[in-house]
Amino acid sequence: MMLAGGSAGVVSWLACFPMDVIKTRFQSDTVGQYNSVWDCAKKTYRSEGYHVFTRTLPSLLIRAFPMNAVTFPIVTWILRLERYLIYIG
Repeated sequence: MMLAGGSAGVVSWLACFPMDVIKTRFQSDTVGQYNSVWDCAKKTYRSEGYHVFTRTLPSLLIRAFPMNAVTFPIVTWILRLERYLIYIG
């Protein structure tokens, strides 16, 4: 179960990390250099290339695996406990 949780966390970050980079850049734009989210993505890619969308990904994945590996079984255990308590109560 821990392997499943860790793997799920890694896969989810792999899927959404590029969008998270764009979201963060768009939200922190105080000068108004981006007109839209799509404009932010295009300008970011043109100025820094595709590497900008994966720059800090390795360190995030190193953190995501153990965090999700622990969280997944605990949440499952709590949900089972809740069902048990409702059943007996």
